Amino acid sequence: HMLVDPDFHGFGVGRKMMELMQGKYKDFHQQMLTADGEAVDFYKALGFERTGKTEPMWVYAGNDH
Repeated sequence: HMLVDPDFHGFGVGRKMMELMQGKYKDFHQQMLTADGEAVDFYKALGFERTGKTEPMWVYAGNDH
């Protein structure tokens, strides 16, 4: 999970975290993620794109969603 406190959105914190992570895994042939809600546009700006007709699925026993 990558989370940035909403008070710090727009300051480049998430972008820097992603740049560091993508730099570490730059030689991998594939990078995948699950983007939630408003984060979709953020990840699109970093070069990620929706692929095919994939659907996110999970088995989740929590209560925060």
